[in-house]
Amino acid sequence: MGNSNDEHMVIVETYYDQYSANRAKSALLSNGIFCFLKDEYANQCFNRFAMGGIKLCILERDLSKAKKILSDL
Repeated sequence: MGNSNDEHMVIVETYYDQYSANRAKSALLSNGIFCFLKDEYANQCFNRFAMGGIKLCILERDLSKAKKILSDL
């Protein structure tokens, strides 16, 4: 069983090109927000639209701060 200290990851944004995904990831990391790209390499091997794009994942607690940073890009 999990406890109340469990950290939950959420998808804050989905991108369909590598450049935009990495630009957003860099912006979040430079502002102290832990994040990673999910399905980053699957999209290089398969049709990126069929795979659902590159997902930018963050900790749920950082969601509002991350959305603000991404809206300023």
